[in-house]
Amino acid sequence: MGLLYVTVAKRNPADSTAPVKYYLQSKIRGRKTYRNLLETAGKNITANPKEIDLAVSAWLDALTAALSDGFSVEIEGLGTFATSIKSEGVLTEAEATASKRKNISLTFRAKPEMRKKVNDFTLEKYTPGGTL
Repeated sequence: MGLLYVTVAKRNPADSTAPVKYYLQSKIRGRKTYRNLLETAGKNITANPKEIDLAVSAWLDALTAALSDGFSVEIEGLGTFATSIKSEGVLTEAEATASKRKNISLTFRAKPEMRKKVNDFTLEKYTPGGTL
């Protein structure tokens, strides 16, 4: 099984006279839940899904605590989680206070080896009516 794709026609928004070009766009097969992943992981190791769930929950709590304390968190072989703050722009440094916060978001930067693995995924053209 590979990554499904569809082709999408797009115009150049900066040049309405330019010819339409076709691009690949990933097609999602469906959704896997946390529970689905626990069951799959449980088949590959000696821990049962409940034990895995407890371990992952504890790990997520530790991740959240580290992020809320201002740390970035690197996961070996996967990437780094960090936070990013968006705020209103103000004219003086004195006005730049926490009350100007718009939102705090979570960012993720994949490690080069993970990006390479993803880049090496096989592609399959999606056919409507075909098997997802």
